[in-house]
Amino acid sequence: MAKRVQLPRYDTQGRRSFLKLGSRGMALASLPVLTSCTQLEDALFQRTSGNASGVPSSTLPRRAPDRLKIGLVAPLSGTHAIEGKAQRKGFELAIRHLNGEGDGGMLNTMQPISLHRNGVMGQAVEFVTADNESDLGVTNFAIRDLATDDQISMIVGGSSSQVSTIISSISAQSGIVHMTAMAHDNDLTDKFKTPYLYRQNINAYIAGVALAEGMARDLGQDRAAYYLADSLLWVQDAADSMQSASEQRGWRTIKTKQTSIETVSYSEYFEDFINSGADVLVLAYYGTKLIEVLRQAKAYGISDLQLNGRAVELGIPIFTSVIAQQTAEDCAGVYGVLNWHWSLEDAGSVAFTQSYEAEYGQKPTEAAHTVYVQTLQYADAVERAASFQPCDVSTSLEGHSFTGTGNGSSEYRASDNQCVKDILVVKGRGLPSTHSDLFDIRHTIPKAVTELPSPEAYVWGEKRSCSVV
Repeated sequence: MAKRVQLPRYDTQGRRSFLKLGSRGMALASLPVLTSCTQLEDALFQRTSGNASGVPSSTLPRRAPDRLKIGLVAPLSGTHAIEGKAQRKGFELAIRHLNGEGDGGMLNTMQPISLHRNGVMGQAVEFVTADNESDLGVTNFAIRDLATDDQISMIVGGSSSQVSTIISSISAQSGIVHMTAMAHDNDLTDKFKTPYLYRQNINAYIAGVALAEGMARDLGQDRAAYYLADSLLWVQDAADSMQSASEQRGWRTIKTKQTSIETVSYSEYFEDFINSGADVLVLAYYGTKLIEVLRQAKAYGISDLQLNGRAVELGIPIFTSVIAQQTAEDCAGVYGVLNWHWSLEDAGSVAFTQSYEAEYGQKPTEAAHTVYVQTLQYADAVERAASFQPCDVSTSLEGHSFTGTGNGSSEYRASDNQCVKDILVVKGRGLPSTHSDLFDIRHTIPKAVTELPSPEAYVWGEKRSCSVV
């Protein structure tokens, strides 16, 4: 049974227009404006004094789950709506397959598998979706609403690292497993990691190392790079990891520059790049900022230049189909890292793509694939654990290895719950947004090349008791 949540509006920029909020709205109004992961940690990762483990006591009323009801929180409206709607499609297709509808998709290819296409533990999977409107404040309200009113066992989705940090903190307080999507900040599975957070998509470190490896394979060792990065910390982390990895492969770093959130014109940086002695320009941006900087780079003629006797090459750490669709010819020939792509020919990718296309009449994006895989993996963990209890499910997920989902052999590392797997280095084809084949896959980078060091023990200490109040 599906439920769509109509959420009240909350404007994090200072204008608050609440609809039917009552006392909960007054409480939400007292939340600070959150603009960085540090502030999110301070505001939301509440530690309880006198608790030796550091695990926060839940302030949200919960009961022990007796059925599988899961929630999707995604931007179905606002600036990230295209990605959010793709997440919803992947999510709802996974529910259909779990409940025995359709052709089963990756349930026919995923190994090992405990599911039987008859729901989970013999019960039909229930679900609820919530639109966070691409807004941090609305996200906060949505998660609390799902945790208290809908009594869900798992939350999947997200549209950014900040959104996922909010979801993760409240999930940890409530004893809800969080299968995150489309969040790349290293800190999510490091500084902010909790026993209940699992990430299937790549983080900034993996993206940077993979991009360095893929570009070095194509361009050789003797290249000179100029790094231009946004003020977002995680994209700077991606640039830093690429810089370190490329230097290990023989590249020289000529210059690193950072732009501010107020930057609207990049011409001075392009001119500086041209005169710097570099011949590779790395643009560490994401979302609307990346779309704009690619547009300006194309207009400036960067990709048409010859420097140091070589054609100039451009690289971006994180590529997505949404970005490729919105940049069209501006991303032609640009290197990037992709979490997954529908054109892969392994059995899992083919099965999912065929199911998705039959259901929706279009090729799936990486966002749809991530949410689909996360939902199936969570459900399979419940079946393996023979329990809906969050700590039992978390134990079932930790260190779990699997195949048949499109990235070779994958594993949720027990040390941090980051999924390690093979990923793709691609080049944009520069085709109009009406085309679905927007990338040329250059290399599949093995997970052994990009695997990051294991972090320390969980921030939250030991797992919460399964006795959820």
